[in-house]
Order: sequence, then C-alpha cells, then structure tokens
Amino acid sequence: MPDFRLVLKGYGGFFASHRIFIFAMLAGLIYGLGRVLYYKIFHNQQLELHFSSSMAYLLLVSPVWEEIAFRGVLLEWLRRRVHGVLPFSGGHISYANTLTAVIFAAMHLLTQPPLAAVSIIVPGIIFGMVYERYRIVVLCIIVHMSYNINVYIY
Repeated sequence: MPDFRLVLKGYGGFFASHRIFIFAMLAGLIYGLGRVLYYKIFHNQQLELHFSSSMAYLLLVSPVWEEIAFRGVLLEWLRRRVHGVLPFSGGHISYANTLTAVIFAAMHLLTQPPLAAVSIIVPGIIFGMVYERYRIVVLCIIVHMSYNINVYIY
C-alpha cells in the first residue's frame, strides 16, 4: 500500500526527506533556464511566454492523465513484476521506472518528432523517481506541469 505521508519520521529533516522532489523541481528549472539561454545565445531572441488555446491542455489536463496512467497505473503495475535497479544509478532508478519512461517517450512519438520524443525519457525517469520515492501521483503531476511550462518559453 502506498505511503501517503510527505515526511517520514526520523528521516533527517525536510531537505533530506524531500531530496528527490527538490531535485526534480530544480532539474525542471535548469532545463527551462537552459532553453532560455539557448534561444538567447544561438538565436538572439528575447524571453517570451507564448500563450495559445492548447496551453490549458498542456499545462493542466495532459500532466494529470499522463501521470495517472504512466506513474499511478503502469509504473505501479511494473514495480510488482519487474525487480531490480540500474547498476549505474546508485540504487535510485528501477528497471520498472526505466521501462515506464521508455513507453512514456514512445507515446510522445504520436505528436512529436522522434528526437523530441526520445528526449522525454529523462524527464520520464525523473517523474518516476518522484513517484517511487513518495507514491503520490499529485507530486508527479506538479513536477510534470513545471516541465511542460518550458514548452511555452522561447
């Protein structure tokens, strides 16, 4: 049964107990800043936020259904069937998480170019790490929303 507490007793304070979530949010921030710098340096463009009719879907609806389907259902199902962690991950990235992230990226092939879809594997693994640490889909949705906002920054 998933543990819905955000802080485990005796785990060493807020930052120690939430390091995966904090890492995920910082990774999204660094990704967004990297995009801003890329467009500023290589394309000499100013920072702009581009709003469109699909923004509500991309920021609100898509993260909710994708995280429920991929982390809440698929990753949870795979965790019970596929055991072990990637050897180079320091025990943090499970095979179930990796497989879920690859399927998550493959699903994005329906709407995105191949290179963009493949690049989604890394955020997919990060979303899975958040889920595996907390077993709270809402946190994955929040992190996913923070990544999706980057689509509108260029």
